[in-house]
Amino acid sequence: MKFMIKFARFCNEKVSASNSLAYLVYKILPSNNILFGKEYRNIKKSIDLTMPRQKASLETMLDFALDNVPYYKNQNSSNYEEFPLIDKKIISENEVDFFSIEYDDKNYELITSGGTSGIPAKYYSPKNRYKKEYAYFHYLWGKLGYKNQLRAVIRNTQLSASRDYKINPITKEVVFDAFRNTDDYFFKIYKVILKFKLNYLQAYPSSAYNFLNFCKQKNLNLDFLKGIFLSSESYMGYHQALFENELKLKVISVYGHAERLLLISRDHNTGDHKIFNQYGFFDLIDEAGNSIVEENKLGEIVGTTLDNFGAPLIKYRTGDFSSYKKYDSKGVSLLNEILSRRNDQRIYNKDGSYVSPTALNMHGDFYTKIRGMQYVQKTKGKLKIKIVKGENYTTEDEMFLKDFMQKRLASTTNIDIEYVNDMKTTSSGKFLLLETYVKL
Repeated sequence: MKFMIKFARFCNEKVSASNSLAYLVYKILPSNNILFGKEYRNIKKSIDLTMPRQKASLETMLDFALDNVPYYKNQNSSNYEEFPLIDKKIISENEVDFFSIEYDDKNYELITSGGTSGIPAKYYSPKNRYKKEYAYFHYLWGKLGYKNQLRAVIRNTQLSASRDYKINPITKEVVFDAFRNTDDYFFKIYKVILKFKLNYLQAYPSSAYNFLNFCKQKNLNLDFLKGIFLSSESYMGYHQALFENELKLKVISVYGHAERLLLISRDHNTGDHKIFNQYGFFDLIDEAGNSIVEENKLGEIVGTTLDNFGAPLIKYRTGDFSSYKKYDSKGVSLLNEILSRRNDQRIYNKDGSYVSPTALNMHGDFYTKIRGMQYVQKTKGKLKIKIVKGENYTTEDEMFLKDFMQKRLASTTNIDIEYVNDMKTTSSGKFLLLETYVKL
């Protein structure tokens, strides 16, 4: 395991400095089944989307935490409902109390997360956790025919000005600069994808949209693309309109988070969001902290680890929200759309009432007329909508947009449309649907 980790880091830091050498290493490396070992193979073989909630594994974790984790030393019951909810703030204030007697820093790695909440937090994950992560993602991507070959990646990497791409032979990635959003660079990406005959693109939804919309506008052939792998951002209506409706591409969209407690996948055939119950224990809670069992009732997503015994997190509030499309206490539940960080997802009327940006999603062909849309709200009752125009965008589309939004917001809410050339992103390149929001 330690050799594998060191080798992966060496390949990323040293070998990847030379694209030719990195490609050669990729060609001579054994398959992932050999490279990642027996544990990876066993996890991948055991994955089952029809598996019900893992209550036995949860009970084992709860019993372990009661006896071995300082934070839970005063907990009187192993009943899940009686465990306290935790969040980033609680973890950051009680960091060492979440270490169990099994924690050994030689076997764990630090993962930091700040996000839009502004609260930095530290999480600790087993160093061999990559085997589980790759097993699940390779399993999912395999549904579109992916067999661990090189794939194009446009996520959070910023390359030096002298490099157009780099190759990581271990992770099978041809990595592009996610911050260089120009037509000239998009055309370079396209040529490199053709050069290496890459059939799959892994990206943030916004990054994939920028690149694929360029390809569409320039009439570049995309028939070779067999699948798009999305994660880390919300998959919006205008993304789907381009990827699936116009370009007829198959999309795997995955919800995950830095704490590695839950994994949820959007089915590329039905659009349903399916929970990987083997991965972690999923719960949905209302504002009072009670578990939700009703369908179509919005609640916060809560996760519990089933296998991190060194630094377990139990009933962790993710800050993300969803509702059940179908609830099954003994089988597989399905989710409606997932909303990232609800506080960032409220657009307020002057009287304090609000809607989520998801409630403002439009149907029809409007999304085919734009290249991006972003909301800005600094004051209740005033909303700015930033639009990157598409080639077919007209004044009629602007009138439609204003009328649509006004009908869903209060009549007293002022709506202003601003036309821009690109959308604001975070420092890691992630797209912000609601760029600026009212902080209560």
